[in-house]
Amino acid sequence: FFFLLCLGWCLRLLAVRALGSAFNLRFGASGASTRGGVVVDTFPYSIVRHPGIGSFLWTLPPALAIASGSILYGLVFFILVFSVYTRLCQKEEQALARVMPEYIRYCHKVRYRYVPFVY
Repeated sequence: FFFLLCLGWCLRLLAVRALGSAFNLRFGASGASTRGGVVVDTFPYSIVRHPGIGSFLWTLPPALAIASGSILYGLVFFILVFSVYTRLCQKEEQALARVMPEYIRYCHKVRYRYVPFVY
């Protein structure tokens, strides 16, 4: 679990750094994968489309499992958060595709949302 926590926080910091001053917590056409109307495709965005959310998924469920002493709580929390964030990311990607045609090319180039070679 500790490894996942460290990996998640490192990925989160890299994602925030790649976005620089354009980092925000909003979903939609001004979402966190663009910087001034330009698609960010540098690391870690060159590997996954939503590294900040991926890091959240890697960090909070293990933390909850450790805090509660139950892997079941961590798993239930992961499933809940994964389903909510996946829906939000789909909406954000649809909004970005409408206003930024290059985002569609980016999605074809970077196939995975959260975890490379998994999803």
